[in-house]
Amino acid sequence: MNKGLTTEELALVVLERQVEAVTRAVVLIGKHKKITFNDVLRELAHAEKKAQFICGFEALNGDEEYKIFLKKHLLEKNFITISAEDYVILTEAGQERANIKLPPQIEQQLSK
Repeated sequence: MNKGLTTEELALVVLERQVEAVTRAVVLIGKHKKITFNDVLRELAHAEKKAQFICGFEALNGDEEYKIFLKKHLLEKNFITISAEDYVILTEAGQERANIKLPPQIEQQLSK
């Protein structure tokens, strides 16, 4: 009998999806401008609201402690670096993760 994912396993899956969302958003938004980590999360939250497609970005954007945790995780796992001007730069590993697409409704909003 399969009991499903534990709470810890589920949290890791959610974290991995957030990593993919941030890296993908950097690619989609960063085509047109340099962006900070907070800009990325704000744009993801705005895209969620505009698309009326709930996927947790608005809640994430409102949690300052979790934003710090997520940024630290992305830095420690070498998915991003932060420039002296506080802009997000994808590493090679981050660029690979950015190939995983977001839900179409979110992709469309971020690509505008």
